[in-house]
Amino acid sequence: MAVTSDSMHEFVATTKGGRVVGLRALDVAKRLLDYGVYAPTAYFPTTVPEALMFEPTETESKRSLDLLAEVCAAIVAEAERDLDHVRGAPYLTPVSRVDEVEARAGRCCGGDGRSDRAARRAAPAARRARLPLGDFVLASGRRSDYFFDGKQVTLEGRGLFLAASLMLARCRELAVTAVAGDDGVGPLLGAIVALSGAGSDPALRAFMIRKVEKVHGTAAKIAGPVPVKGERVALVEDVVTTGGSAFRALEALAPTGVVVAEAIVLVDREEGAEAALLARSLPLHALFRRSEFGTHS
Repeated sequence: MAVTSDSMHEFVATTKGGRVVGLRALDVAKRLLDYGVYAPTAYFPTTVPEALMFEPTETESKRSLDLLAEVCAAIVAEAERDLDHVRGAPYLTPVSRVDEVEARAGRCCGGDGRSDRAARRAAPAARRARLPLGDFVLASGRRSDYFFDGKQVTLEGRGLFLAASLMLARCRELAVTAVAGDDGVGPLLGAIVALSGAGSDPALRAFMIRKVEKVHGTAAKIAGPVPVKGERVALVEDVVTTGGSAFRALEALAPTGVVVAEAIVLVDREEGAEAALLARSLPLHALFRRSEFGTHS
C-alpha cells in the first residue's frame, strides 16, 4: 500500500480489492504462521480495511523482506486455487484457529474432544483414505465395494498430525495415561505420544501390541513401557468394521490389569463395531463415520 509521506520501519498491506475476493487479513495472518512467519498486527490501522501492519526491525535484511513478500504472494496464489484451505489455517501450530463466532459466545471448547474447526480441517485427509469402488476383502473377512485405507492418512504428514491431535484431545478428556493399539497403528501411537510431550500436561506412554509375536529379543507381545495395573488406557484404531482387531487388543491387554477407557478410531465403517464393543462395556469414539463420506454400503 503506497503512501506519499516519509517512510518508516513499518508498512501496511490490505487484502481489500486484491485478486481474491473474500480473502481476509486474518486468513493471511494465520496462514503466515505455517510458513514460520510471525503474524503481523491485523486490522490496524482501523482506517484501512482488512489491514495487516508489518513492523520489521531495522536489522532485517533485504533478503528477509523479499522472502516475506514471496510468502505473501504464495498465500495469495494458494487462495486463488483453494480459498477454504487458506481460511482453515494454521495447520502446523499446536493450537488451531478457533471458531470466531463460537469463541465470542464462549463455546469454542469442550464437547466431544474436537473443535468443529479441527474436524473440518481433518475431514479432507480422512476422505483421502477412501479408495475407489471395487471388490475388497476386509480384515474382518467381509467383502465390500469400497475400502478405507487409514495409511493414506497416517503415513502423510498433515493427515497424521491432524488425526493424532484430535485423538490426543480426546485422551486428555478421558484422563488416560497411555494409548494402545496393534502395530498397524504404530504411526498414530507415536504421533499421539510425541504431541503429548509438547505441552505442560503429563506426557502419555504407548503400548504397541504385536500382531505376530517376536521369537528373538524379549519376545514380548506388547512393546514399549511396562503397563501399570489399574492405569487408564485409550485403545487406538484407524478403521473399524466389526471390532475384531479391538477385541484382540483387549485380550492382549487383559493380563496387564490396565483399564481400557475407550476405543478411539479414525473412521467407523458403521457395520457393528460400536454395538459389539459396547456389549463389552467399551465405548467407541469415532473421529469420522462412513455416513459422513457418502459411501456405498
